[in-house]
This record gives sequence, C-alpha cells and structure tokens, in this order.
Amino acid sequence: RDVFAAVVDVLPREKAVHLMLEWKTNNRNYENELEMAVAEPQLHTAIRFLLEQTGISIEQHERLPWRKRTNANEDCETDAKQRRPKASAEENWSRVLKFREATNSRQPKIGEKSESSSVNVVIKIDSTAPLHGNIYAVIGAIHASFEEWSLDCGLFHLKSQIVYYLHAATSALGLKAYSSHYKTEFVGCSDCIYEVQRTDGLVLGVGLGTGRLALMTDVHRLLGRNWERRLRLRPDQVDKVAEIMFSNSRTPAQKSVALITEFGFTRWTIEQLPPSIGLLLGSIIMGQHTSTELFQFKSPQTVTSFPQPEEMSQIARIRWPRDVRRDNVRAMLDSTKPVLIATQHLDAGTDGEIREAQEQFLNATWTRYLAQAFGRAFFTFRTVLPNPAEALYVPELCLSARIYPSNLTYDLTLTEPLRHLREWGEFYNGVAAGLSVVGADVARVDHEWLTLCHTNDKISPPTAAGLLYAFGLNGHLPNFNMFHVHEVLASLDKFPSIALLLGMAMSKIGTADRQIYTVERPSLRELSIVTKDMSNTITCVITLLPPINRHNKTMKAVV
Repeated sequence: RDVFAAVVDVLPREKAVHLMLEWKTNNRNYENELEMAVAEPQLHTAIRFLLEQTGISIEQHERLPWRKRTNANEDCETDAKQRRPKASAEENWSRVLKFREATNSRQPKIGEKSESSSVNVVIKIDSTAPLHGNIYAVIGAIHASFEEWSLDCGLFHLKSQIVYYLHAATSALGLKAYSSHYKTEFVGCSDCIYEVQRTDGLVLGVGLGTGRLALMTDVHRLLGRNWERRLRLRPDQVDKVAEIMFSNSRTPAQKSVALITEFGFTRWTIEQLPPSIGLLLGSIIMGQHTSTELFQFKSPQTVTSFPQPEEMSQIARIRWPRDVRRDNVRAMLDSTKPVLIATQHLDAGTDGEIREAQEQFLNATWTRYLAQAFGRAFFTFRTVLPNPAEALYVPELCLSARIYPSNLTYDLTLTEPLRHLREWGEFYNGVAAGLSVVGADVARVDHEWLTLCHTNDKISPPTAAGLLYAFGLNGHLPNFNMFHVHEVLASLDKFPSIALLLGMAMSKIGTADRQIYTVERPSLRELSIVTKDMSNTITCVITLLPPINRHNKTMKAVV
C-alpha cells in the first residue's frame, strides 16, 4: 500500500486512476505465477506489476521467486484435474523445518566468503507501455520507499525483497549511481549480468527495410537528435549501428536483418511480436515482398474511405499466405450474387415441369440466402470503424437466379408470403450490416451519421430499419435526435417503429430512463392496435427499461 501511495503521488491524475484500475484487474494473474512459500507475495506482485506498466519486463531471474514459464505443449501434458491429497499437520511442520534449514544453509557464516555464481537475466524494455514516459518518476518513488524502510526496523527486511527489481531496472536505464548503491548494500547484486532488449530498435529495422530511413535527418525526425541516447547504445555500438544504417553495399532488407540482430532479436522473439509489426518484419526478412507491396493497403481508393474487404484481404494474405478458411467462410455467406440453376441437372421433361423445378429450387435457395444474414452478423461483428463522411455500406440481397447455359435471369413470382419473407430478410440484412460497426465504448457516432445511414436512398426501408435496430444493440441510438425519433414513430410504419422502439430500449436496458419512456409511451398506445408484431414489441420494451432487479416483478405483471 505504501509503494502504491508513493507511485500515485508522482503520477498525473489520469494515469494514476488508470494504474489502480489495471491493478485491481490483473493482480490475481501475477499471484498465480509466484512460487510456493514465498515471503511477502503481495510486495513481489506489486513491484513486478509497476515495472511492467513502465515497460520493464524481467525474464527468468534466479534470485526472484517467479515460476518458470512453460511452453504450451508442456502445459497440455499436465492433467489440470489432478489434485494432491491434503497434507497432515506433521507434514506441514516438517516442510517448514526443511525450508528453514535450506534458508540457513544458503546464508554464509560470519567470516566465511560465499561462493558467488553469475546470474544471467534478460530485460525487455517496451517504449509503448502506459507509464513509460514516467518511468524515472516510478523508479524514484519505489527507491524512496526502499530508503524509508531503512529507518524502520519492522520493515527493514522488505528491502531484500525488492532490491533485485530495483537493481535490474536501474542497470537497464543506465542509472549507475543507483545500481552501485544497491551493490554496496546487497553484495548479491554484483553477480547479476543483464542483457537489455529494446523494442525501439524494431522501429529502425522496419524503417530501413521499407526504405523510409535514407538520411540522418529521417532518423532525427523519427527518434530525435539524441537517438543513440534514447536507444541507450554503448559508444562502440553507435558507430556499428550507424555503419549498418548508411551502408552502400547492403540492400534495405539486409540492413534491417543486421540491425535487428545487433539489437539481440531472434526469430522466436519476432514471432512473439504483435501481428502489426511481426508481419512487416517477417516480410522484410524473408524477402518475399518489396516496400511497395507492403504498403499497398495503406493507400485507400479515396481519401475518406476506410479499408474495403479487398484491401483487408491483402493484409490477411501477407499475414497468412496459405490459410483460405476466411475466404471460404466469406464466400459461403455472400448473398450478393445470383443463384446458378443448371437445367440439364433438373429431373423434369416438359417446359412446365422445368419451370416448376426451377421455382422450387429458387424458393429453397431464398430461405438459405435470407438466413445467411445471421452468419454475416457473427462473422463481421464489431469489425468496422464508421466513417463520419459516408453512410454505412450494406450489401444488397440478390434473390434472382441465372439459368445455365442460356444465362437468362429468372425471378420468383412475389406472392404475399414471399413478399413478407423478403421484407424480413432485408431487415435482418440491415441488422447484420449494422452489427459490424464497433460499439459505443470504442467509437462515438453523432446524430448526423445515424440520419445519413437511416435515410440512405440506396437501401430499402426494411434494411434502413434493421440498421437502426443494430445501432441500438451497439449502444449508438442515445445519440439520435429526439425530434427525429418522434417523426419516425409518428409515421406508424411497422419496421422503423419496431427497430426504434427495441433499439432505444436496448441502448438503455435496465436503466429506468424516464426520458426514453416518455418518448415511447405516446407511441405505444397508437401502435398497439396496428399489428400483432407491434404488440409483441411493446411487451419487450416494457420489460427492458425497468432496473435489472425489477425485471421479475415486471414480467409477472405483464404476463
């Protein structure tokens, strides 16, 4: 608690709040990786968490009580359901005595020099960590607690628990005065040999491999004039890195490989990187793509458009060159192409029988095409970032057929049941397209964009109503202008009314929002006498708005 209080005092308010929220969420994950019978487990967990928030990640350290991370294959071989029997009191007491004897045996006797062995530790520094900009302030706050414990006999033993963390962090940051101070108090720190790996070197590797860093001014623009200090290079490394970057005898890919090797990265470490960086480095190192091919998807067709499915396919093809499952699923859920009917395979003789067989086949295909909207909703769920300048793209349903080999277009005769089925199919097609937009917790859309999508002339009215319902499920409808809500509900149109009533209720589910209820209450009486669908919608709206703990009572009253 004292360590967190000292760290929070030196951080800005926003970052301090974010730090405490992250700690309350992830502290249990760290405790599970501690060894058994370790002293002060909460202190070890807190110090490791704070260092990783600043971007300092300490790998396997023999002096620290963290379990060795096993591979996924080793984890699979262990039966998670096996439990050891509960130990008796005598076994627990003998275990405590053995632990005490082992601890005493590791401590050197007075006047006797202990045998020291070097400890190799790998430290990774990530400049994209949330508190990397305040790394010196956090280390200073932890060091202040370290010095305060020297004045309290009851807390003096805590210094030995965190000294290796502080020594590793200060050694990686080049704070020689601090690291030498820890060596003076704790001789065991002198045996630690640290290997620092910085992800900042990957920026230079990507820039060189893509041909974007040709002059020293480009490096200064990217990392600043003190780029060697930011990368914490030794004097002998500065000349070597500069020679690699501006060599005339190497290709951009060779420069990138040499620089990444110089910074200590291997193929395994590159594979553990996020795909956004790993696919670029992998493509550069393997030499399968040129700089132009790598950045094709960064040049959209227009200035205001976001990556289209074709551009996203190019990105996925670079990352997964041999995996076609995504393309297969997208082709199976595509409802924009006509159905192909091969007449030679139809079991019919006369023209009337052929036409009847074609109509039966197309009728069955209709049901499949209309049901594909639910699959598309799952496939593209919250994957699209809305463009404020353009309406949301909705794929058009193609419910016609092509006769092979004549290539003639064939359409079903729209009866009343088929027309009703088509309207609901277009409604759910709009719902699937609307659910592809990210939620309200990721991006906020305004009333103008919602109106632009709802009043789009390129889509049918049921599809526009489906968009409204999907926006309500994603939490965007509270931004809808209330005047426009009254205007839509006053039209007494079935699909927009159902979509707006349910969407507004879903956006405010369990909140007992009186404003939403007062907006929808006048329309409930008028719409209840229109169709049976309206009555069912009204029942759902009444049960969605009350608070969560009142749902059971409300449902009983409605039933």
